[in-house]
Amino acid sequence: MSNNTQLAKLAYELGEQLADLGFEKENRKFVPHITLGRVKKKINIEEPLPITKSIFDINEIGLIKSELRPSGSVYTPLKLFKLGK
Repeated sequence: MSNNTQLAKLAYELGEQLADLGFEKENRKFVPHITLGRVKKKINIEEPLPITKSIFDINEIGLIKSELRPSGSVYTPLKLFKLGK
């Protein structure tokens, strides 16, 4: 089973369990992604971004509520899931 298939299955199962708790089901197709940041001002996409390569360990996954407000985004951690052996 590919990683994308495993992620899609996880997303589906999580969506089903959240629906049981009263959350609205997501109707869009699942597209795995990671939000690394948001740009608040215009940038020249022709210039390279000053990003360096990093190696890091992931030891938890957070379920984060994101609310867009006029003053900016507000992120509220709802649940942290510890990873490990």
